[in-house]
Amino acid sequence: MVYAAFLNKLSTDAMSFKTPGALLAKGPFLIARNPSRFVEAWAFTDNPVDISIGVSNFDAAHMAAEALLAKQSGAVAFAARRLGYAIERHREDGYRTAVSDVAQDPIVYTVEAVRPAFAAGAELMRQVMGDDRVKSVLFAGDVIAVGALFEAQRMGVSVPQDLEICGIGNYEIGAHCVPSLSTVSIPSFEVGKRTVEAFFDETGSSKLSSKLIFRESASL
Repeated sequence: MVYAAFLNKLSTDAMSFKTPGALLAKGPFLIARNPSRFVEAWAFTDNPVDISIGVSNFDAAHMAAEALLAKQSGAVAFAARRLGYAIERHREDGYRTAVSDVAQDPIVYTVEAVRPAFAAGAELMRQVMGDDRVKSVLFAGDVIAVGALFEAQRMGVSVPQDLEICGIGNYEIGAHCVPSLSTVSIPSFEVGKRTVEAFFDETGSSKLSSKLIFRESASL
């Protein structure tokens, strides 16, 4: 009821939430009690409280997994740090759907969220290198993918010759790694722009497209 008490006193015309969390559970009630516009930005959802602007994390991972699978050089795995976010689950679902479409069993590696991101990537790389089936890995995010690249250098693993690596997010650090990180770019600027525009006009929900970025760690 904290959210309800807070919103009952609002005089603002619009609000934006990147990760609404508990707000979603009481969304319909809150909207009925307050005229504010709610914009859920970043991760697109088909069932927003009011307005959703962002990308489909399912589609982003599905697209990357399909590109890795098209090479037909071996099994493609998915690696993630378990943070408990819906984004993470949607990306894994996108991967699982892509591999099932080509009759490959999903291969998923995970570490707990208590590990720092680079350390998590290193641990995931050690797990992957224990499986001779895997020739490509889609990481749930760029930061853990970079951690995996660092660990590959320490282990003497040649990327992409021995193992191809792809991230999601297009963080700047990935472009400056050696080898540079292939990834999926999320249109962050456009998400922010359209979120602000939704506050001032009648724009509704908007699903934006992500795109593959071809770099050295995986020839997508």
